[in-house]
Amino acid sequence: MTSTSSYKSLQSGNALIFILIAVVLLGGLTMLLTRSSGSSEDTGEIERTQIEAGEAMRFGKSLAQSAQNLIAQGCSENTLNFDYEAAVTGYENPSSPADKSCDIFDAKGAGLTWRTVPSSLSSANYLITSANTVQGVGCDTGNATCTDLILMLPGISQTACAQINRLVKVTNPANVPPADTDNLVDTSTKFTGGYAFVRALADAGGHLTGKETGCIQTSPGNFALYTVILGR
Repeated sequence: MTSTSSYKSLQSGNALIFILIAVVLLGGLTMLLTRSSGSSEDTGEIERTQIEAGEAMRFGKSLAQSAQNLIAQGCSENTLNFDYEAAVTGYENPSSPADKSCDIFDAKGAGLTWRTVPSSLSSANYLITSANTVQGVGCDTGNATCTDLILMLPGISQTACAQINRLVKVTNPANVPPADTDNLVDTSTKFTGGYAFVRALADAGGHLTGKETGCIQTSPGNFALYTVILGR
């Protein structure tokens, strides 16, 4: 009787051990799957940012190429017109030829189509401006002669901004995008044919100097992607 009781106790003890081992293994598997899921989500977020930022930067490059082509055909940097239908207003250039030969978004000019900003990249719209000078691109005298024509996209998150800089080989000091030295980058003035120096787009560490594409902290907590259309 004692032998039978001991055997049963041993069986119960073994079963308990197996249960405990199963619980431990299940917990470990759950943690592994959770970490794997989080890693996959992070990887997916990075890939999405890269794709969407790539779209924005390609838009800037296509604007730059189109502007250069029109200038080669006889337009000037002051007669370029970025007006585009009713959805994008405020870019009407009174100095642009009436035949639309210097229009970026007309078939008689460059024939480009305005791009929609990926909603997860920014809730703002693209801005084409001639109110800032990118340090080290063109001249840097601090007047209208050296003001660059730039495509900007404000409203970028800090994470996306840092990722963009990694894509274009811009250093993020302490993993934070470079900050403008005076926090006064113009992100609202639209190009209508004139160039007026407002601010230099430059950071204290010189990480963006000479960079035609990058992402900058324009003011505390605010980040913007930029691409130079015409360096002057």
